[in-house]
Amino acid sequence: MHNQKLNNIQTLIRHRKAPAIKTLFKQSQIIKQLPVKDVVKVALESADLSSQIVPGANLSNANLANASLIRAGLLGANLNHAQLNNADLNYANLSSTNLSNANLSHATLSNSNLRSANLQHANLDSAELVGANMPKADLSHASLRNTNLRGADLRNAVLRNADLSATGLRGAYLRGADLRGAQLKDVDLRSVCLMGADLRGADLRGADLRGADLREADLRNADLSAANLSRSDLSSADLDHANLSHADLSKANLTNVGAFRTRFYDCKGIAEASQNALLELGAVFE
Repeated sequence: MHNQKLNNIQTLIRHRKAPAIKTLFKQSQIIKQLPVKDVVKVALESADLSSQIVPGANLSNANLANASLIRAGLLGANLNHAQLNNADLNYANLSSTNLSNANLSHATLSNSNLRSANLQHANLDSAELVGANMPKADLSHASLRNTNLRGADLRNAVLRNADLSATGLRGAYLRGADLRGAQLKDVDLRSVCLMGADLRGADLRGADLRGADLREADLRNADLSAANLSRSDLSSADLDHANLSHADLSKANLTNVGAFRTRFYDCKGIAEASQNALLELGAVFE
C-alpha cells in the first residue's frame, strides 16, 4: 500500500502534475524516500508552500524560484544548487539546511532561522535578511552584494572570503564571526558588534565603522584605508600590519591595541599621546 502510494506520487512528478506538489509537502516521509533523479525534476516555481513542514526533504537542484515558503519548515533539508531566486522565505525554518551553491538572489528571508545552515558559495545578492537568525551559519565564498542584513544575528558565523560589497549590516551582531579575506569595501557597519571577530586580510576600505564594537578583534593585514572608525571601540584589537591610511579615528578607543608595522598615514583624530604610544608599538605614521 505504501509502495503503491509512493509510485503514484513518483508518476505525478514525472508528468509534472500540479496536485503532486502539495501532496509532496504534506507527506514529509514520502518526499524523503523519493529517488534523487525524481526529486531534482520537481518544478515548484511560483508554488505556494507557505507553512509546509518538511524536515530533511531532499530538494537538491529543485526549481523554487518565486515560490512562497513563508514559515515553511525545512529543518535539515537538502537544497543544494536549488533555484530560490525571488522566493519568499520570511520566517522560514532553515536551520541546518544545506543551501550550498543555491541561488537566493532577490529572495526575502527576513526573520528566518538559518542557524548552522550551509550557504557555502550561495548567491544571496540583493536578498533581504533583516533580523535573520544565522549563528554558526557557513557563508564562506558566498556572494552577498547589496544584501540587507540589518539587525541579523551572525555570531560565530563563517563568512570567509565572502563578498559583502555594498551590503547593509547596520546593527548586525557579528561577535566571533570569521571574516577572513571578506570583501567589505564601503559597507555600512555602524554600531555593529564585531567583538572577537577574525578580520585578517579583510577589505574594509571606506567602510563606515562609526560606533562599532571591535574589542579583541583580529585585524591583522586588514585594509582599513579611508574607513570611518570614529567612536569605535578597538581596545585590545590586533592591528599588526593593517593599513589605516586616511582613516578617521576621532574619539576611537585604542587602548591596548597591537600596532606593529600598522600604517597610520594621514589619519584623522589620533591624539598626540596615542600617537606616541602607537609609535612605541612599531606603528608607522609617515
